[in-house]
Amino acid sequence: MSDSFGTNTNPETGTSRDVLLVRDVLLVEDDELDVKLFRHSQQKFDLHNRVFVAHSGPEALTLLDSAELTPTSTLLLIDINLPLMDGLTLLKQVRSRPDWASIPAFMLTSSNYERDVVDAMALGVAGYLLKQDLNKIMSVASSKLRKFLQEQVPR
Repeated sequence: MSDSFGTNTNPETGTSRDVLLVRDVLLVEDDELDVKLFRHSQQKFDLHNRVFVAHSGPEALTLLDSAELTPTSTLLLIDINLPLMDGLTLLKQVRSRPDWASIPAFMLTSSNYERDVVDAMALGVAGYLLKQDLNKIMSVASSKLRKFLQEQVPR
C-alpha cells in the first residue's frame, strides 16, 4: 500500500519506509534538443512516467494550475535558464503556492555556477543536476525503481 509521498508498507514483511512515487514529471525546458534527450533517456531506461513539457515559466505555472497535475504525484525538473522567467523565479512562485510548496523539484543546468546552486538550495530543491549527467541520473533512477518494485511483488 502506498500514497504518492509517504509511507509504503511491504505486505509480505510488514516493514514500512518513506518513499516517493512519481506518476508525472513536469519538465520545464526551452531547448527542444534537451527535451528529446530526456525523452530518449526515459525510453532507454524504461521509465513510464507521464511527462509534461513547458517551454517557459509562465507555461509551467499554467500546467500546474491545470487538473492534469497533482502536487502529490508530480516531480519538477526545471531548467535554470528559461525565457520570460528564469527557473529560480519559477521555483519561488511554485513554493509560494500552498498546494505546490513541497513538490520535489530538481534544477537542470548546463553550467555549475555556484550562486545558482546556493540560491536553488535555499529554495529547497531536491537536487541540482548538470544536464550532461542526465543519462547517469536516469540509469540510477531506473535501477532503484526496478529494485523497489521487485521488493513489492509478493512471492
